[in-house]
Order: sequence, then structure tokens, then C-alpha cells
Amino acid sequence: MIPADDEPLDIMPTRAGRKLCVRHKQMANQDVNQKLQRSLDNLPTTERGHITHLWSTFSNAPHAKRKLILEGILTMCCFSQLSHLSDSLNLLIRIDPFSLLPREINLRVLGYLDAISLGRAAQVSQSWKALADDDLLWRRMCGQHIDRKCEKCGWGLPLLERRRLRGELNEGSPSVAVGVGVHEHHHHDDGSGTRAGSKEGKMKHNGEASSSGGLSVPTPALKRVKISTLSDSETEIAEGADGRPARDKGKARAAEENSSAGSLSREVRMTRPWKSVYCERLVVERNWRKGRCKMTTLKGHEDGIMCLQYHTSLATPSHPVLITGSYDKTVRIWNLDTGDCLRVLRGHTRAVRALQFDQRLLFTGAMDGTVRIWNWRAGECLRVLEGHSDGVVSLSYNGYLLASGSKDSTINIWNFRSGAKFTLRGHEEWVNSVMLWDGKNNPGDVDPAQMPSFAGLSKRNASLSTSSTTTPAPPSIEPGTMLFSCSDDQTIKLWDLTSRECIRTFSGHKAGVQTLRVLMVDMTEAEIAARKRLRSATPPSHGPGSGGWGPASQAPMIPAGGVAVQGRFVDVPEGFDPHLHRAIRGKGVEPKVFVHGAPPTDAEGMDVDESEAGTDAEEGGRQKRAVLMSGSLDGTIKVWDVATGQEEKTLFGHIEGVWGVDVDALRIASASHDRTVKVWDRESGNCVQTLVGHRGSVTSLQLSDDMIVSGSDDGDVMVWSFAPGAEEAGREKGLAKKVQL
Repeated sequence: MIPADDEPLDIMPTRAGRKLCVRHKQMANQDVNQKLQRSLDNLPTTERGHITHLWSTFSNAPHAKRKLILEGILTMCCFSQLSHLSDSLNLLIRIDPFSLLPREINLRVLGYLDAISLGRAAQVSQSWKALADDDLLWRRMCGQHIDRKCEKCGWGLPLLERRRLRGELNEGSPSVAVGVGVHEHHHHDDGSGTRAGSKEGKMKHNGEASSSGGLSVPTPALKRVKISTLSDSETEIAEGADGRPARDKGKARAAEENSSAGSLSREVRMTRPWKSVYCERLVVERNWRKGRCKMTTLKGHEDGIMCLQYHTSLATPSHPVLITGSYDKTVRIWNLDTGDCLRVLRGHTRAVRALQFDQRLLFTGAMDGTVRIWNWRAGECLRVLEGHSDGVVSLSYNGYLLASGSKDSTINIWNFRSGAKFTLRGHEEWVNSVMLWDGKNNPGDVDPAQMPSFAGLSKRNASLSTSSTTTPAPPSIEPGTMLFSCSDDQTIKLWDLTSRECIRTFSGHKAGVQTLRVLMVDMTEAEIAARKRLRSATPPSHGPGSGGWGPASQAPMIPAGGVAVQGRFVDVPEGFDPHLHRAIRGKGVEPKVFVHGAPPTDAEGMDVDESEAGTDAEEGGRQKRAVLMSGSLDGTIKVWDVATGQEEKTLFGHIEGVWGVDVDALRIASASHDRTVKVWDRESGNCVQTLVGHRGSVTSLQLSDDMIVSGSDDGDVMVWSFAPGAEEAGREKGLAKKVQL
């Protein structure tokens, strides 16, 4: 039966009791019936009736008969009709799932994508962009990558903006939501006192300095510190060089923003989306991987630089502060933003070999055998500590304990809570580096802006004397506090400061160990299972030589991306000859970053990783383990598992001795006598960059998320900044070279 001319057209199955499928719902939303009706109106009445009857028959047919009708129609189609069908089907079979599913399911699906795929999804349409830019998705993405390597793609992103924003983070910053604000990364304190030169060099410097006079008689013990005096000193330390209170200066500077590249106002930092946070850090990570950095040289010292440390998170001043010590007997304080030397501290009579500083105090150790305590803001020496019979070459400070390592092969522990001092003996040569550790956190996680833990004891004691209730005073030494030390006797020792005993000795280096660093890293599931098996099989014990802390066993050396393996070079970057660079003398060294062979990447620069289908680790339940990095004059860097004492890997690459090492969650940086700085991937141990530019041995360095600062025997300090904006400097430099060619 042919329908009447005025019967409304309905080619969709809308009979009672029959639901529309997804396709017909989409057609209804697109007014397909109206478009076909207009086409039918242009046909004669008879043809119109036949066509509508054909559509009605197909619409009422069951699924099997529909397929039969379609197959018959396809056999009767010519190529022109088939081509029309092909073009139409390409559009008709496209379904936007996000327009059909609830938003919660859409976000769940997008949560399985990586950052590159999310970025591409945001370019599809406005509705897709609204979903792909969702803040929860990018919050999770930041949690997977920031300050750790993602288990899916293998990329890790720097933390950035750490302690300076602590107050803001506690108010609701994205970093706290992810846990980044709590698990802070740090700028490692450099107090290793590394030095350039062989044993002959040591004797040379000693002979030159010994003619100036003998050392003062060492005091048998540190006299009890008068806390009231320290409290008064804190008021002085809180003042600037002009006598103006630093807190007033801090208020004046509160509205000012850091002039360094990539800095943002507080309002922008608090309101910008997570995607912006991720992209900012991705720029820094790509700068690291491609070797794009801005290089600055600070000149001022008249002799080699032996130690340095900087902080970017002090309450005041607002700019990052760098302090350097040199063989010229001076300590210089620098503004890292401008490169200006703010102050020169004089007082030591021989070379300054080690330093540590925080918001209030600066500790310096020198070859004159003394440790000086400074109000570094006012340039005033507050006290001189005497206790070593020879030069002080390393320092470590944690807020109430100061450890000093000396050429006399001893370690002095100065306790500012009790006012006592004791000495650790066990090394047979120079103690080149010391590091205090609480056994739980990274040694550098101490906030430099916080009040020293011993500063308020006098006020507490005064209040206790007038109060009927008693509050337990903090222990003289916190339980579990330990100390690492390394020496020219080729060993690393771990000391328990409560019992004052050496509980482990790490042996494996073939020459003097010059520097060490400790880092807490996330454990894998296999490592967690192995630890549980070990604990179940071994009773807990913490005494010397026990199963808990015994002598470190020596594992086979595993060369990982270096040089000098069986007399031949391995993984030398293209265009760089280490022997030729070492032979260059004079001022003709051009600062440059050589990038070593990189792993395969996709079109967007993200690593292709075989574990793409891996699952994410739990954010809240990550277990940590301590690893120890050590650098030696044998030209190697060793990585140790502190809990088991096993040597995990050995990094080869430097052709001469290593003077300095620093580490963060993603990278290891090393300074060498071969006048280079090398950057290593922490997990794989592969050398990824070689930085050249110093004209002398690189004696000290410090690594942070977007910067390396290195000091050299040539008296220069070099700042290698990988912060946002470094890529523009790299492009301009490359363009200038092309113009010259």
C-alpha cells in the first residue's frame, strides 16, 4: 500500500514499544527527516509514493530481512552509487561517545590517556576540550610525573617552586592536593669540602699555608652555649647589612616578585589550572633532555673555589642566595638573579674548604683548623669553634647538630642543644665529606627558613621554672640520628650518633672518596617483597656487625653509560673529545652542553616505553628506601643500598677523579678533575649530558630542579639554568652560529 501524499514522512522505527538506537537518536537530533522531506517534495507524486513505500517496508522488516534487502541493493549498485555510499558511510559511522555518555564516565576514559593524547583530544572540538582540560585529569597527571618517573611513559618532571610557596601550598595549592607540598624535594646542602689536586697538591697547599704560623690550641670540649646570647644573636642575624630589621624588609618585598624567568605572581600560582602546572614543568624537563640552558659566569674570587651552596627558598631576601668559599681565604655572598656579589666575609687565615648556611647562620670551615659561625646578612663573625688539630674540610648542619670532618682524620660533633662536643675516630686519612641523616628523610629536607631547634630552649626553660606543669625537653640527640662520612682511606662509614659507634663500612672504591649524597627513593613491588622476606628471615638488630647494620658487601661493578671500560670509551657524545678538552689550556673554553645518545621518542618528544600498559602505583602508600651516592678519585660514582650495604651500580664516564656529586629524584650531577660536569639519569645510570666551560678542575657543584651551579679551580662560578626561557636563549645562540657560518 502506497501512503497518501500528505502522510508525514517517518523513515525511523518509532513504533510503539520500540526504542530508538544510538544512530537514530543522533538522526533525530540532526533533523534528518526534514532534509529528506525537502528532497521528496521535488519528485513527482508517483515516484514519491514508491520511495516512501520502499522505506516503510525496510523500516518494518526484522534485522535478518534488512540485511537481505541491503545485500540485494548493493548487487544492483554501480560504481558511482558505491562511491556515494562509501563517502556517506565515512561520516555516518562516526559516533562521538562523549556526547552520549555521562561526564563521569567520559573523565574515567580520558584518565587512561597520557599527556600527549590528552592534548590532542583537546583539539578535536569545544566539548572535547572542556573534558580534556578538566582539572582533576591534570591533577592526576601531575601526581604521576612530578618529582618521580611515571611508570607508564618513563618521564619525570621537576618539582619546582618548593619551600618559598610553603604557606601558599598549605592554603590549597595543587601541589598539596597531589602530595607534592608534603614530599618536598630539596636543594642539597654542599659541604663536602671537595678539593682539586692529588696528594702532591695537598702537600703544596699545606706547605704554603704552614709558614704563616701554627694553629691555636684546640679546646677539649665546647663550652656550654648561653642560649640567651644566641637569642640575642638571632635578633642581630635577622637584621640586614644596613641594620634595618629583615622582617620589615620582608614586608616591603612581599608585593615584589622574583625577577627570574618563569616566576609567577601568588594569585596566578593559586588560580592557574593543573594543565598549566604540568606544561611549565614539561618545558623544564625538555630543556634538560635537549641540553638547552642559559649559562652565566660569576667572577670575583682570586683563587680556586672549593665549596658552594645556594638557597632559593629563604624568607628574606626574595632573591636566591649563593655563598662560595675559596682558597683566597674569603667567603662571597651572591645574588643569583643578578650575579652581583653582595658581601665578602674575611676572617679565616687559610683556605675556606667547607660551608653550610640557612636563614640565620653561616658555618665555614677552613684549613686553619677552625669553624666560624657568621651572621651572614651583617657580615659579622659570631663565634669561632676550635677543636681540630688540622684543617677542616667538610661540614654538615641539621638545625642543632654541626658535624665537621678534618684533615686530622677525626669528626667533631657540636651539639647546640646541650653545648657539648664529642669526637668520632675511625678514619685513617682526611675526612672529605660528612652528612647528618635522621634515617627517614632526605638530609637536605631541613627548611633553611625555619627557627633552629635549639634557639628557644632558654625561653622554654624559663617558662618551666615558673610553671607547675613539666614539659619534657627535646632529647640532646634525636633517636635514630646517623652520620655518613667518607675519607681518603677509600671507605665510607655510617655512624650511630646516639651510641657514637661506627655501624657500617662501605668499601669498594679504589681511591680516596671525596663526596657523598643520600636520597630516599620509592621502592618497587619486588623490592618491598624482598624486604619483607628479609625481615621475616632475619631478626631485627641494630648493633654493629648485626644483621641490621653489618659491613657492606661488595657487589660486582656494573658499568652504566660511561667511559674507560677496558681501556676504551663508551657513550662519548658526538663532537666531544674528553682528552682534547682536558689538554686545552688558557681561556679558550666555550661553555657548551653535549647531549648524549637519547632513547627513542615519539613525534612529540615523549619517550616510547614498553610498560605503556602498566598500572599506576598507589600515591599514598609508597614505601621509601635510602640510597647512597659516592664520588671518588678513581673516576667513578657508586650507588649503594644503605639498608643492605650492597653496591647497586657504578657509573663510568669521567676520565679523572670526581670531586663533587649531587642528586635529586630524577638526576645525578657530578663534578670532576677533567673540568667537566656530567648529568646522569638516576634510575638507569646512563650519562645524558656533559657540560663543559670551566678552565680548571670542577671542585664543587649543587643541583636543583632547573639549575646547576658549579665552582672550579679557575676561580669562576658557572650557573647552568634550564628554567623556562632557556630554550629561547638556546635558539638565539644557534641562530647566531648559523649567521656566522
